[in-house]
Amino acid sequence: MTTRSAIIVAGGYSRRFGDREKALAALEGTPMLVRVARAVAPAVGELVCNCRADQRPGFERALEAADLELRFAIDRRPDRGPVAGFARALQTATGESAVVVPCDLPLLETAFVDRLFAGHRQSDAAAFVPRVDDYLQPLCAVYTVSAALEACTTALEADRRRLFDVLDELDIAVLEEERLEEWTDPVRLEAIDTPASLQRLRERPKPRLRG
Repeated sequence: MTTRSAIIVAGGYSRRFGDREKALAALEGTPMLVRVARAVAPAVGELVCNCRADQRPGFERALEAADLELRFAIDRRPDRGPVAGFARALQTATGESAVVVPCDLPLLETAFVDRLFAGHRQSDAAAFVPRVDDYLQPLCAVYTVSAALEACTTALEADRRRLFDVLDELDIAVLEEERLEEWTDPVRLEAIDTPASLQRLRERPKPRLRG
């Protein structure tokens, strides 16, 4: 068993992206899914991607071309929402702790992922969750796998399907914005949800790295 896993959540329908698969949209010639996988891979012992069965072939081709290996956690019943996908990935992961990230954070830094794991370990909480613009970010957080899976099960049994419902079941520690800005530029945690937001990202200067 590896100590640390990474879960990349990529099972959405990308409706705001039109007829394109958001995870495979490219920034500087590299699909966002691949950029995210490259960012988290050095910080963990395994990569797990949660997605639908119909997405897997395209994702596999992109990841194999980038020489990246991961395990797939395929949704058994599509359309049950993000908590079900999260639970499926947690069941697949072998690590004691896992960073959970979406496929649409192409500027994510490895150093920030490492710091999230360190913050989780030091906090002794079941989840270490950043706050950005006054909102908790359940999809850019580190979880104790066993506790998170139990919280997902409890939420699903009550037909509560939001990731915030999972946080409600957990003892969490919060990475407040003031400290977060010392670790990474918050711009790097902005999800790219539309072709327009991806184009704006292509056109603006790159955010600086944090030391």
